[in-house]
Amino acid sequence: MSALEDHREGGNRAMLSKAEIEDLRTRLHEYTPQALFGPQAATLDGQFWTVEDLKRAVQSWYQVVYKSRSTYLHLFALCGLSYQRPARVFKSRREVDVAAFEELVEKN
Repeated sequence: MSALEDHREGGNRAMLSKAEIEDLRTRLHEYTPQALFGPQAATLDGQFWTVEDLKRAVQSWYQVVYKSRSTYLHLFALCGLSYQRPARVFKSRREVDVAAFEELVEKN
């Protein structure tokens, strides 16, 4: 009967302490990916945090790597940041046509 008992401890083991999460929150609001990683930031302008940038920052600052992308999204939420999907831009979009349309809308 003892072999049938559940011996798991259960619960999640947090890799970052509450103090480290507060420190992460401060750093994410203080720095931009451009300031930390320069041209190696995940986006061209480096102004907004991405999961890839957050992963690199957490690994650099705390030597922690999470397996799941959703964990990094959860870290964004804990730090007061929200995940935003970028707007889709069609490959066939022509900027000349877009500018002409916007000019037509402004006239009306």
